[in-house]
Amino acid sequence: LMWAASTWQQRQGLLQRLEQFLIATPELREAPIGVQIAAFVTASTTTAPTTKLSYAKQLRAVAKRTGATTTPVLDLVISGLSVTATQQELHQAPPASKQQLAAAMQRARRSSCRLALSLYLAWKTASRWADIRSLRRRSFIEFTRNQLVIEWGETKTTRRDKFRPTSWTVVEERHNTQLLRELQQEVQQMGAEEFFTSTTTQQLRRFFQQDASTRNLTAHSIKRGALDHLLQAACQGLLDPRLIALLAKHQDVATQFPATTIRYLANKPNLARMLGSQKATRLL
Repeated sequence: LMWAASTWQQRQGLLQRLEQFLIATPELREAPIGVQIAAFVTASTTTAPTTKLSYAKQLRAVAKRTGATTTPVLDLVISGLSVTATQQELHQAPPASKQQLAAAMQRARRSSCRLALSLYLAWKTASRWADIRSLRRRSFIEFTRNQLVIEWGETKTTRRDKFRPTSWTVVEERHNTQLLRELQQEVQQMGAEEFFTSTTTQQLRRFFQQDASTRNLTAHSIKRGALDHLLQAACQGLLDPRLIALLAKHQDVATQFPATTIRYLANKPNLARMLGSQKATRLL
């Protein structure tokens, strides 16, 4: 797949809206795809510039995947929207606190042990919920008494090259090792192609909204909260700041370890430990 399922779903919705726009503006039907998208994005007078910029970039990605080699008009629109968007106040999901996560896990256990453990994994690995939803049995490549090694599938940053340092995470648990045992038991019960959780981002948002202590959270709040927690640890000298980007599955600045070498290394659990993500997860 070129994109994650959630990305496909979002872009499919955008394509449907683009098609409806072109039906209403037949004079654009023969225009280049870049011009069509530019007209569609700029037509609304109520959509925020940041949202327009997101739409334009997503549709440009689709256009290029389907054969459009150049989109000069759309590129100019994106350039202009980028300037406008930077002048707007940034709205992001509020970061979750460790206390909020603990409360959510406790409440989730009443109906679904898998959901509680999925929340735990999202926090410990500072992951997008889409990454947690992609986990299958084969993703959990090694359990020890106090560690779990995860091999991610197609994340936002590894989709084009799976041999990146961010493709593996070592979850280290110093205190609640019982959670790792529960995880191992759940994984052992999974079918070969079964996903660890089927809870969608929308369902998770509704779950959060059911309790006053987590009502302000969204699925992305977990990742933001975990990274903020690690930032505080780094400020106290407890963590190499570069490991924050590694755990977040962003560009590898912690090791600069070449993908070519990773291809040769067969023992991926030892590779994951060498890269050092456990130094961050043990603090979460």
